[in-house]
Amino acid sequence: MNRVSVLLLAGSVALMLAACDSTQEGALSPLSDQGAQLAGGGGHGGGGGHGGGGHHGGGHSGGGNHSNGHQCGGGGGHSGGHSGGHNGGGGGGYCNNDGETAFAYSCDDDVRQCFDELNDGCNNNSINRWGWTNGPLDEGSYAFDLYAGAGQCNIEAGTLVGEVFVDYFDGTAMVSYITCGSYELDEIHLWVGSEALPRDHRNRFTAAPGQFPYPEENFAGGLQEYTIEVDDLAGSLYVVAHAVVSGDYSDGDCGVRGCAVDCVEGPDFNGLVDLLAAVEGQDGLVTVSVTNPNLLGYTSYFPSLTLGNTDIPGLEGPWHGWCLDSDFGINGNQTYQAELYSCYEDLPTGLIENPTTLDRVNWILNQHFQGQVASCDNQAISALDVQIAIWSLVDNNLPQSIVGTWSTCHVDYILAQSFGINFYEPPCDGVMTFVIVPVNADRAVTAQILLAEMPVLCTVCP
Repeated sequence: MNRVSVLLLAGSVALMLAACDSTQEGALSPLSDQGAQLAGGGGHGGGGGHGGGGHHGGGHSGGGNHSNGHQCGGGGGHSGGHSGGHNGGGGGGYCNNDGETAFAYSCDDDVRQCFDELNDGCNNNSINRWGWTNGPLDEGSYAFDLYAGAGQCNIEAGTLVGEVFVDYFDGTAMVSYITCGSYELDEIHLWVGSEALPRDHRNRFTAAPGQFPYPEENFAGGLQEYTIEVDDLAGSLYVVAHAVVSGDYSDGDCGVRGCAVDCVEGPDFNGLVDLLAAVEGQDGLVTVSVTNPNLLGYTSYFPSLTLGNTDIPGLEGPWHGWCLDSDFGINGNQTYQAELYSCYEDLPTGLIENPTTLDRVNWILNQHFQGQVASCDNQAISALDVQIAIWSLVDNNLPQSIVGTWSTCHVDYILAQSFGINFYEPPCDGVMTFVIVPVNADRAVTAQILLAEMPVLCTVCP
């Protein structure tokens, strides 16, 4: 539940109209009361499901044409109607030392709205600014184009200067700005909330970026990636991502228009890496505890795996858990310090014995063999059967003593079904996995290395 209530929850248009001109302290109310800035931003640049932004860095020769964000003088101006004005007058081109206004733009007509299309219920109060709100957005991953100088919401008059990515899961939104080519971030102002825009002191929608609740205005220059984290969210969101972007606008677009045209619906592996890093927080550690193993049932080897000391509420679990390495033991219902790793990133060398088999493990867990009838004996497969199959793949040796009853034919059946799986992408309604490593203060492994299931973070292409 949000710690800050949205102030306007009118039950009727009449109530809303009555409140339109009243002064209200704190009427500018974001859906959340927290916003953390993470310089450098998540792992969305280049490659993966979020490409399309061109190469980062590039072409700054220092001084000269790039020093103030635009080409100053020469050329007689740049036509195209950018909001800062590029037409120049007579001789040299207009030099905008403050950069260009830019907004995130969804390629989905049902998601984006130009500000002048909005109605806040206050006598059809119009907004005399260009820009877009994007929403409502349910939990998921989204990619948006970032257009500068698109006056009157006309992207044909604007310049594509980068992209904005939104990853919204478990009450937390990670909003990442990434510019490309010569374009750099000078300022950022962000709205994330349950309404299309924030409201001002008269309870009317405001599109003034200076009134957005998550500003960042002190960039030193040369910055092309930045991420803002907004916590304690609930329900569907609207996102207005504003930036001031400088660069050589005579270069025109960087990247390809179309909201990450190479975006592919499916699991967001980079998003999971970013999410786990955010969960661990500054100290890089969480706590973990498991219930005793399930030796007869059909859920998972550890029916409940719970995290603590997480920086993102909602990710504590409980999750279904499995054992990855039987070289260590683990006590049920005991709390351990632990590190987190995605199964889709490079694990530390030597952490587990056969990391290349994790794709087969992920495939097995997405087949939900527990409770299915094996063709070899027409008996139901147990969670312990699945655990033995996982050990057979990941561990060089099975435990010397295994408590519980398991079936060799069930294990062989599972392994045969998974044979030939080299790279596996789970479906959006499947599970992703991450590794939990219990460690001491020196980061040495102290207990059984664990594997947890969680719902897939799925990329949604606008």
